[in-house]
Amino acid sequence: MPYGELVLLFVGEIPPSRLAARIIDLKNRGEVAGSVFRSGQHKKRFREICGNGDYVSLCADHGRAAALFLLSADTFLWNQAKPCIT
Repeated sequence: MPYGELVLLFVGEIPPSRLAARIIDLKNRGEVAGSVFRSGQHKKRFREICGNGDYVSLCADHGRAAALFLLSADTFLWNQAKPCIT
């Protein structure tokens, strides 16, 4: 079974949440692969991480990549966290 179908099955079994609603909305619009960023600024901040030579470690550590992706989504959080990220 494709990964996307498994995610939708899982989402259908849990109580409604903002994450579940966003996944379903993106899937219904056919934009799962192209619209994962909250904004252009979010995309820019996350791409800067990748451009700083950190791409390899992000691919190797999915938890770290997820944390940086979420932190870079919010301007305030990113400004607080960025000096601590090595």
